[in-house]
Amino acid sequence: MSTVLDTAVLLTAESLSWFTDKWRSRSILPVDPPLALSEAIPPHFTLLSPWYLDLTGDEASGRLRGAARGVEPFRLQFTSVGTFATGHVYLRPDPSAELDELFAALTEAFPEFPPYGGAFSDWLPHLTVSRRGGEATASEVRREVEASTPLTLDVHEVSAWEYLPSGRWVRHLTVPLGGETDSATP
Repeated sequence: MSTVLDTAVLLTAESLSWFTDKWRSRSILPVDPPLALSEAIPPHFTLLSPWYLDLTGDEASGRLRGAARGVEPFRLQFTSVGTFATGHVYLRPDPSAELDELFAALTEAFPEFPPYGGAFSDWLPHLTVSRRGGEATASEVRREVEASTPLTLDVHEVSAWEYLPSGRWVRHLTVPLGGETDSATP
């Protein structure tokens, strides 16, 4: 089974665009022509990447539905902001047993696809706000988070995405949590 780094299972957070796109629109991706992060992909958590090449094939979609079926919809709250050594700035959700349960269900269903190809020993749930903003942007985001509290996200689904050479990502499949009706995305 072959994989590429250009596929992923994501937990998207479009409902937080009103908050995150202030910084994501200034975070420019190194593609030709340059593209803002906010135009390339919605705010999200990367759950598994790389993933299947055939994102909507019966095996991939069936296993994804099975993993999602056992996790009920839940709500995340964000009160903290972090940075990586690369300068990436992210929102970190408050501890969530449900998010941990979703991640465990996915990694159990897809042991051959460890998060980030197994590059990191621990998964740190995070929603990237800026790719290179560093501490200056993190301070600005912290002030906004404190002023916007509570900043929440209702989680009802996960989705399979593919990276295109243009720098944009496209959603191929959306799977609801808890076994509700799902849909393919054109």
